[in-house]
Amino acid sequence: MINVTSATRIGLNLLALLGLAVALYLGQSIFVPLTIAVMLAAILWPVAEWFKRRRIPWSISCMMSVGLLVVAFLVITLGFTLSVPKMLQGLPHPNDYSAQKQYYAQFRNQVVHISPVGVEGILPEDAERSRVFLYVRETINGPFMTNQLLKLVGYLNEWIVDFVLIMFILLFLLLE
Repeated sequence: MINVTSATRIGLNLLALLGLAVALYLGQSIFVPLTIAVMLAAILWPVAEWFKRRRIPWSISCMMSVGLLVVAFLVITLGFTLSVPKMLQGLPHPNDYSAQKQYYAQFRNQVVHISPVGVEGILPEDAERSRVFLYVRETINGPFMTNQLLKLVGYLNEWIVDFVLIMFILLFLLLE
Protein backbone atom coordinates (compact mmCIF):
# COMPACT_ATOMS: atom_id res chain seq x y z
CA MET A 1 0.00 0.00 0.00
CA ILE A 2 1.33 3.43 -0.94
CA ASN A 3 1.34 6.10 1.74
CA VAL A 4 -0.45 9.05 0.11
CA THR A 5 -0.66 12.33 1.98
CA SER A 6 -3.53 14.76 1.63
CA ALA A 7 -1.35 17.13 -0.43
CA THR A 8 -0.62 14.29 -2.87
CA ARG A 9 -4.34 13.47 -3.16
CA ILE A 10 -5.21 17.12 -3.80
CA GLY A 11 -2.47 17.35 -6.42
CA LEU A 12 -3.65 14.17 -8.16
CA ASN A 13 -7.26 15.39 -8.13
CA LEU A 14 -6.25 18.72 -9.62
CA LEU A 15 -4.17 16.93 -12.25
CA ALA A 16 -7.15 14.71 -13.10
CA LEU A 17 -9.41 17.77 -13.42
CA LEU A 18 -6.86 19.47 -15.65
CA GLY A 19 -6.63 16.35 -17.81
CA LEU A 20 -10.42 16.17 -18.07
CA ALA A 21 -10.61 19.85 -19.05
CA VAL A 22 -7.95 19.40 -21.75
CA ALA A 23 -9.70 16.25 -23.06
CA LEU A 24 -13.03 18.08 -23.25
CA TYR A 25 -11.41 21.06 -24.97
CA LEU A 26 -9.68 18.89 -27.56
CA GLY A 27 -12.80 16.79 -28.11
CA GLN A 28 -15.28 19.65 -28.25
CA SER A 29 -15.91 19.14 -31.97
CA ILE A 30 -17.28 15.68 -31.08
CA PHE A 31 -18.66 16.06 -27.55
CA VAL A 32 -20.67 19.24 -28.09
CA PRO A 33 -22.64 18.04 -31.17
CA LEU A 34 -23.16 14.63 -29.54
CA THR A 35 -24.50 16.21 -26.35
CA ILE A 36 -26.83 18.52 -28.29
CA ALA A 37 -28.05 15.60 -30.41
CA VAL A 38 -28.79 13.50 -27.32
CA MET A 39 -30.78 16.36 -25.75
CA LEU A 40 -32.69 16.94 -29.00
CA ALA A 41 -33.42 13.21 -29.24
CA ALA A 42 -34.95 13.34 -25.77
CA ILE A 43 -37.05 16.33 -26.82
CA LEU A 44 -38.14 14.90 -30.20
CA TRP A 45 -38.88 11.39 -28.94
CA PRO A 46 -42.50 12.27 -27.97
CA VAL A 47 -43.03 13.87 -31.40
CA ALA A 48 -41.81 10.72 -33.15
CA GLU A 49 -44.00 8.61 -30.85
CA TRP A 50 -47.00 10.80 -31.73
CA PHE A 51 -46.38 10.23 -35.44
CA LYS A 52 -46.01 6.48 -34.80
CA ARG A 53 -49.38 6.37 -33.01
CA ARG A 54 -50.87 7.77 -36.23
CA ARG A 55 -49.79 4.50 -37.94
CA ILE A 56 -46.74 6.03 -39.62
CA PRO A 57 -43.70 3.71 -39.75
CA TRP A 58 -41.01 4.49 -37.16
CA SER A 59 -38.35 5.48 -39.69
CA ILE A 60 -40.70 7.91 -41.43
CA SER A 61 -41.90 9.36 -38.11
CA CYS A 62 -38.28 9.95 -37.06
CA MET A 63 -37.52 11.66 -40.37
CA MET A 64 -40.65 13.79 -40.05
CA SER A 65 -39.65 14.84 -36.51
CA VAL A 66 -36.16 15.81 -37.65
CA GLY A 67 -37.68 17.52 -40.70
CA LEU A 68 -39.87 19.69 -38.45
CA LEU A 69 -36.78 20.67 -36.48
CA VAL A 70 -34.91 21.52 -39.71
CA VAL A 71 -37.80 23.71 -40.88
CA ALA A 72 -37.89 25.51 -37.52
CA PHE A 73 -34.11 26.02 -37.70
CA LEU A 74 -34.32 27.41 -41.25
CA VAL A 75 -37.16 29.78 -40.36
CA ILE A 76 -35.32 31.13 -37.29
CA THR A 77 -32.00 31.43 -39.15
CA LEU A 78 -33.68 33.15 -42.10
CA GLY A 79 -35.43 35.55 -39.74
CA PHE A 80 -32.16 36.57 -38.08
CA THR A 81 -30.33 36.73 -41.40
CA LEU A 82 -32.95 38.99 -42.95
CA SER A 83 -33.17 41.20 -39.88
CA VAL A 84 -29.48 42.20 -39.96
CA PRO A 85 -29.60 44.18 -43.25
CA LYS A 86 -32.90 45.77 -42.22
CA MET A 87 -31.39 46.78 -38.87
CA LEU A 88 -28.29 48.20 -40.60
CA GLN A 89 -30.48 50.21 -43.00
CA GLY A 90 -32.23 51.79 -40.03
CA LEU A 91 -28.97 53.23 -38.71
CA PRO A 92 -27.94 56.73 -39.79
CA HIS A 93 -25.24 57.15 -42.43
CA PRO A 94 -21.69 57.18 -40.95
CA ASN A 95 -20.99 60.64 -42.43
CA ASP A 96 -24.23 62.28 -41.18
CA TYR A 97 -23.21 63.51 -37.72
CA SER A 98 -26.48 65.32 -36.92
CA ALA A 99 -28.55 62.23 -37.75
CA GLN A 100 -26.29 60.16 -35.48
CA LYS A 101 -26.82 62.61 -32.62
CA GLN A 102 -30.58 62.51 -33.20
CA TYR A 103 -30.51 58.69 -33.23
CA TYR A 104 -28.54 58.74 -29.96
CA ALA A 105 -31.11 61.08 -28.40
CA GLN A 106 -33.97 58.77 -29.43
CA PHE A 107 -32.11 55.72 -28.14
CA ARG A 108 -31.34 57.47 -24.84
CA ASN A 109 -34.98 58.51 -24.40
CA GLN A 110 -36.10 54.90 -24.89
CA VAL A 111 -33.55 53.68 -22.33
CA VAL A 112 -34.58 56.38 -19.83
CA HIS A 113 -38.22 55.40 -20.38
CA ILE A 114 -37.68 51.71 -19.54
CA SER A 115 -34.80 51.92 -17.04
CA PRO A 116 -35.70 51.79 -13.35
CA VAL A 117 -32.44 53.59 -12.42
CA GLY A 118 -30.88 56.82 -13.66
CA VAL A 119 -28.72 56.54 -16.78
CA GLU A 120 -27.12 60.00 -16.67
CA GLY A 121 -23.69 58.59 -15.78
CA ILE A 122 -23.74 56.07 -18.62
CA LEU A 123 -25.75 57.92 -21.27
CA PRO A 124 -25.46 61.69 -20.76
CA GLU A 125 -27.99 63.89 -22.52
CA ASP A 126 -25.33 65.54 -24.67
CA ALA A 127 -24.02 63.04 -27.24
CA GLU A 128 -20.62 64.78 -27.26
CA ARG A 129 -20.04 63.73 -23.63
CA SER A 130 -21.20 60.13 -24.12
CA ARG A 131 -18.44 57.56 -24.30
CA VAL A 132 -20.91 55.07 -25.74
CA PHE A 133 -21.80 57.42 -28.61
CA LEU A 134 -18.17 58.21 -29.39
CA TYR A 135 -17.13 54.56 -29.24
CA VAL A 136 -19.97 53.42 -31.53
CA ARG A 137 -19.22 56.27 -33.95
CA GLU A 138 -15.53 55.30 -34.17
CA THR A 139 -16.48 51.65 -34.57
CA ILE A 140 -18.88 52.28 -37.46
CA ASN A 141 -16.48 54.60 -39.28
CA GLY A 142 -13.48 52.24 -39.06
CA PRO A 143 -12.75 48.86 -40.64
CA PHE A 144 -14.05 47.11 -37.53
CA MET A 145 -17.60 46.75 -38.87
CA THR A 146 -16.50 45.09 -42.11
CA ASN A 147 -14.25 42.66 -40.24
CA GLN A 148 -17.05 41.77 -37.84
CA LEU A 149 -19.51 41.12 -40.68
CA LEU A 150 -16.95 38.80 -42.29
CA LYS A 151 -16.55 36.99 -38.96
CA LEU A 152 -20.32 36.70 -38.75
CA VAL A 153 -20.40 34.97 -42.15
CA GLY A 154 -17.72 32.55 -40.91
CA TYR A 155 -19.75 31.81 -37.78
CA LEU A 156 -22.84 31.20 -39.90
CA ASN A 157 -20.88 28.74 -42.03
CA GLU A 158 -19.63 26.92 -38.92
CA TRP A 159 -23.14 26.94 -37.48
CA ILE A 160 -24.56 25.26 -40.59
CA VAL A 161 -21.85 22.57 -40.63
CA ASP A 162 -22.45 21.82 -36.94
CA PHE A 163 -26.20 21.77 -37.56
CA VAL A 164 -25.86 19.16 -40.33
CA LEU A 165 -23.65 17.01 -38.09
CA ILE A 166 -26.11 17.28 -35.20
CA MET A 167 -29.07 16.40 -37.44
CA PHE A 168 -27.35 13.22 -38.71
CA ILE A 169 -26.49 12.12 -35.18
CA LEU A 170 -30.02 12.99 -34.04
CA LEU A 171 -31.65 11.01 -36.84
CA PHE A 172 -29.61 7.91 -36.07
CA LEU A 173 -30.25 8.25 -32.34
CA LEU A 174 -34.00 8.43 -32.95
CA LEU A 175 -33.92 5.50 -35.36
CA GLU A 176 -32.22 3.32 -32.76
